[in-house]
Amino acid sequence: MLTFNINEIARQAWLKEILTALPAGARLLDAGAGELKNRLWCGHLDYVSQDFCQYKGIGGGRLMKAYSPLIGTPPVLTSSATL
Repeated sequence: MLTFNINEIARQAWLKEILTALPAGARLLDAGAGELKNRLWCGHLDYVSQDFCQYKGIGGGRLMKAYSPLIGTPPVLTSSATL
């Protein structure tokens, strides 16, 4: 039997609609971003992610902006890719 999480499907559809409707260049903080799964819909935005969990270096090596509110550093470009 195949089951679906209807709540998650509806939430993702709603997020796509809202995020793609934001004006280009708007700054968005994705608090609790985790593996950045919602970044897909934010290419036109100044997307900043934040998550307090330790990043383990998995997730496809995508580039992301990270901000550390604990030490007050400005946003920087980081990557999980192995160089």
